[in-house]
Amino acid sequence: MAHELGLSEDKVEEVLAYLRDRRLIRWLEQEEAFELAHEYMLGKVWEWVCEEDAVLNRASDLLRRELSNYQKLGLLMDHDGLEVVNEAREVLSLSTEELAFIFRSTLAAGYEMEYWLEKARESDLGVEGFLRDQLESAVPNSRANVAKVLGELVLSPALEEAILRRNSEVWLKVLLKDDYPNVRSAARKSLLKIGTEARSETFAQRSGQALTALRNNPPLGMILIPAGDFLMGDEKQSVHVDAFYIDKVPVTNAEYAKFVEATGHPPPPNWEETGGTYPPDRANHPVVFVNWFDAQDYVAWAGKRLLTEAEWEKAARGTDGRIYPWGDWFDKVMCNASEAGIGGTTPVGKYSPFGDSPYKVCDMAGNVWEWTATDWAPGSSSKVQRGGSFVNRGSYARCAYRYLGVPEPRNPNVGFRCGMSVPAVLSKS
Repeated sequence: MAHELGLSEDKVEEVLAYLRDRRLIRWLEQEEAFELAHEYMLGKVWEWVCEEDAVLNRASDLLRRELSNYQKLGLLMDHDGLEVVNEAREVLSLSTEELAFIFRSTLAAGYEMEYWLEKARESDLGVEGFLRDQLESAVPNSRANVAKVLGELVLSPALEEAILRRNSEVWLKVLLKDDYPNVRSAARKSLLKIGTEARSETFAQRSGQALTALRNNPPLGMILIPAGDFLMGDEKQSVHVDAFYIDKVPVTNAEYAKFVEATGHPPPPNWEETGGTYPPDRANHPVVFVNWFDAQDYVAWAGKRLLTEAEWEKAARGTDGRIYPWGDWFDKVMCNASEAGIGGTTPVGKYSPFGDSPYKVCDMAGNVWEWTATDWAPGSSSKVQRGGSFVNRGSYARCAYRYLGVPEPRNPNVGFRCGMSVPAVLSKS
């Protein structure tokens, strides 16, 4: 405890004498140790020591150890360590090396990045090199963290380095095409922030350029479904849906593996048979054995969301009320329903373009049921699934067919795809 409080040996002896005099501790000869008289003692010791000094000493000691580990092993400080240092940030006296180490660590961990970015800039640390290093990192979370902070950097009125501001915008546009959806999403959010929060004349041009970049680069692998009415359900009731994006295909094993790698989320149970990853010949098959909560975790990480069932149905059938994505008749060669006799999942897009919806969305009939965000009924914990699967007959693959999904179980014929709202500023012509 004395080490944690940053006390010297003399101070420890002084504290012990104080406690003995008040009979709050006693010396045990056989154990050669002190015995606390009451748990209240811990609080008293803390009150007796200057709390600010203790916090500072703890942070300084930790920083020295962590910096030494970085110099020897290349290990950056984790979130817990950064919290300790951050507690004392207003009183810490940092060398250039220590500040550089903290800044690198915050970019990797995504913790208090804006504060330490400003500190680094004030100290003329040369932040561009640090940002570039993280942008080239093999760790997708690091790239996503930099994408988040770049938006703040571009909007900073104190930023005088025009080249850095211009480079930040270029980097964000490059990140829109990153292999990882969480990185792409972070870049989109930063560009949207630049496009909507840059109010002054100084930033007006940048605002327009940011919004143009977003319009010219729709979310990778997604299709825009325009706002408007469509005929929903077997009753074909007219329903209005705002504009949204939908994944062209269901989330695949390969895409889900990126999520597992980046977050540590448990893989689907069927991956255990192949060493914790999907079978090598199933990379482009839809991920299955994912429950509703797994799907929610994935879409949150990817910066997307689950579709409502109304959105899903409009994307599947268009506006003319057709029964199947391709028309009003069932054809077993158009989708992976039980009539096809395959008995398992097929690669996404296998039935494209003939089985596609009017909006060119693939696999909206058969293959796997898809989770939606919609409750089965008001107050119900069950969720609506759509689309049918390889287990079910073609009648289940009708665009209007609703299937009850219990959120917890993981099943071999259930997967999901993602949606994304279209910000109002981008939906304007």
